[in-house]
Amino acid sequence: MSHPTGPQASSAAKSIAPAPEAFRSAPHIGPAFEQSRDPSIAAQTADQTKTEAQRRQSFMVKQDRPQPVQRPSPTLALGPDGAAFNARWEKEQSSADRQTRKAEFMAKRSSPSPNKSINRNRT
Repeated sequence: MSHPTGPQASSAAKSIAPAPEAFRSAPHIGPAFEQSRDPSIAAQTADQTKTEAQRRQSFMVKQDRPQPVQRPSPTLALGPDGAAFNARWEKEQSSADRQTRKAEFMAKRSSPSPNKSINRNRT
């Protein structure tokens, strides 16, 4: 069985109009889309301009170099920062205590007390 090719291919292929000139001259956006879609693809593309030694060195430097940690001085940690922390801590504790007491009160209030009897036959 032979497949038709050339001018006798199919009527659907004949009905497709050629792309306008503006579409043919437009730049290809596939690589830009891929780089913005996936950061790892963008990093790989950027690394293609480097030599193997440069790629290895940058990885080793990032891996082995300790990162400095900024910590406040002891006077600042015990002074204003410590006071602010203690104030927030006390506020949180009092709020938690208040909510616990409120829940206990509501539980007592909603449950009937066995000690009290209601006399509905008042005369």
